Amino acid sequence: MPLLVNDRVDVALAVGADGVHLGQQDMSVPMARRLLGPGAIVGLTVERWEDVEEAQDLEVDYLGVSPVFATANKTDTKGAWGLQGLARIRAYSRHPLVAIGGLNAANIADVVRAGADGIAVVSAICGAAEPQQAAVDLVRRMRAGCEQPPPGQVDEGMPQMLRDRVATASSRPPTGTRLYTLRCRRSHRRSRNPW
Repeated sequence: MPLLVNDRVDVALAVGADGVHLGQQDMSVPMARRLLGPGAIVGLTVERWEDVEEAQDLEVDYLGVSPVFATANKTDTKGAWGLQGLARIRAYSRHPLVAIGGLNAANIADVVRAGADGIAVVSAICGAAEPQQAAVDLVRRMRAGCEQPPPGQVDEGMPQMLRDRVATASSRPPTGTRLYTLRCRRSHRRSRNPW
């Protein structure tokens, strides 16, 4: 399981992490790529349509679409994308998409069908009475979303596009505040894919 450090390229370098996730106010992607090297995983948060357009020309490994839905965990955002916004980004972007913000068992399959290649959750697991069972339920519901194509994206190459490849960081219940990601395997126009 790759280790990505949030925001801090210096910490990623110090601990020998596999990569970094950058917000819009963090170090630039080109500078992070120069410092971390071509083999590092570099993700970038997109909060506005302009961010999505600018990211198209950047050498990032994935885009963090944030937030998909309003959430108490991310209060410094510029507004929620919603499912339509996520689908619009999927139709435009060449990058894998990781959805974050307001995700839970009730909406996760729809998020995947709208175009998310992966999800990142905090409260859906850490805030659950039974965190381990919540994680199992998220995996099950994500698999259901992976088995169906996103609306409007059926084409000849689709059958291979949505192979289910779900991973969890640990089989033990989570403790503390952690970010857990689940992912759905899709092919992309870019040859390098961190998954």
